[in-house]
Amino acid sequence: MPEPLFPRYREAIRKLDLAQVAAPAQIPETFLLGREGRYSAHYIPFESIHPQARIVVAGITPGFAQWKNAMREAQRQLAAGSGDAEVLRAARLAGAFSGAIRPTRAPCSMRSACSAGSASPAAPPCSAKMPGWCR
Repeated sequence: MPEPLFPRYREAIRKLDLAQVAAPAQIPETFLLGREGRYSAHYIPFESIHPQARIVVAGITPGFAQWKNAMREAQRQLAAGSGDAEVLRAARLAGAFSGAIRPTRAPCSMRSACSAGSASPAAPPCSAKMPGWCR
């Protein structure tokens, strides 16, 4: 398993003024992992792994809300004197799937519950802009 990146970013996280980061473009360059065109990837303390896990859930890259929530919790844990493993675990739990999640679309044919006239409140409506695609 690769070495965690957290030790490289620990002090930058501790010193980060989250009040000054109100938008993704304001994330300090210190956390920049890479950029290509209009896309960029920034470090987020999601390196916690449960060694006895029997299933892996993979998702899309975390967005700004998840980054900020994870950083806030990492700072709280660091201030409390937590060890790296606890900081990473708490940051992942606080940030993963938190805040606004970016919309994703999938063809309605892949989601049988999706239809314009569905009576099920749980079924997502098809998009008027992209007929045949779920919101």
